Amino acid sequence: MEFEHPKSSFADVDKAGRVLSGATSIDSAEEIWALDVLNNWRAAHNWPLRAITEAVRLYATSVNPKAIVPYRIKRLPTIIDKLQRLTGGVSLSRMQDIGGCRAIVDSVQEVERIVALCKENIRDHKFGWEKAYIDEPKEDGYRSHHLIVKFQSDEPEYAKYNGLLTEIQVRWRLQHAWATTVETVDVFQETALKAGRGPKSWRELFKLMSGVFALKEKTNLVPGVPHSLDDLTAKIKALCSRHKTENFLEGCRMTITSHDREVQKPYYQLIIFDAKHIQTWTLSYERHETELAFSKLAEVEKEAPGRDQYVVLVSIESLNALREAYPNYWIDLASTCISPRNISSELPDELFLFSIQMERNHRHRLL
Repeated sequence: MEFEHPKSSFADVDKAGRVLSGATSIDSAEEIWALDVLNNWRAAHNWPLRAITEAVRLYATSVNPKAIVPYRIKRLPTIIDKLQRLTGGVSLSRMQDIGGCRAIVDSVQEVERIVALCKENIRDHKFGWEKAYIDEPKEDGYRSHHLIVKFQSDEPEYAKYNGLLTEIQVRWRLQHAWATTVETVDVFQETALKAGRGPKSWRELFKLMSGVFALKEKTNLVPGVPHSLDDLTAKIKALCSRHKTENFLEGCRMTITSHDREVQKPYYQLIIFDAKHIQTWTLSYERHETELAFSKLAEVEKEAPGRDQYVVLVSIESLNALREAYPNYWIDLASTCISPRNISSELPDELFLFSIQMERNHRHRLL
């Protein structure tokens, strides 16, 4: 089938973004118009995102045949929240991560090789900018390597997508476990750690744990954390004891999962996560059902606007890979790497290996 293409000018897209950034609900004719523009703009990213993801998957699997490379369309509430938080700092047409793909591999060295391959070989499009968060970690401890690609084609059939941005993230599994645990805590604690907000105790814990992993990787440390593994682990244990974060982590449990729509050859997966009832639904769509998948995405988002509902449309190789790429929708924080009982200043190598094994055990229990 034909993919959705942008129906509005960049100026109208930005106008719609300004309307939605000031809206508390979608009631007026202008707000309904703006939402329609946004939904079309978001859906239009699917073709360039798919084309770029296929290239990234080729490079990633050439480095590591077991690399996982999903792509996703950014959630509607997340887009609107970003517009509201960054008023005057970001326009909808230049939001770089509406379409995003991610390569998840087994080491920092593999990350570096894949990034190099992407930069060397994705020549048909234009690179926007690069964010090397492994070399220069964010203040909150986030570490990954980001590349922003601007779609470009001289072919009339595809030129209508020119200028649309795709964000490529390349990270290894421990960095991925850290990032998805942040998102999980955000869901159950109703915080906004991923956006740089939330309780100081949680922000400090994740920053310190990122420092531990950076030491073991021999990569640059997060600004403001101790340079000694002993000092880092001591601070983490004290922080967890003082704020009872371990009790929360140990208390989380896996979700109940229901596959409400199964198909012969799944290409898209619509994930619907109910944080209140700890339940996840997945709806599968084949490659030729693009329009149906996006239509269902818009329908479910309209019906479930609250904080307890999380809806995301992704494309990935298999249901097993889906769970590994998005573990925050299949919760079991008792087996993540940030519990203080997993930390030993006397056994730093065992800490590192145990963290990886915990992640793998978590994955296998979900298969």
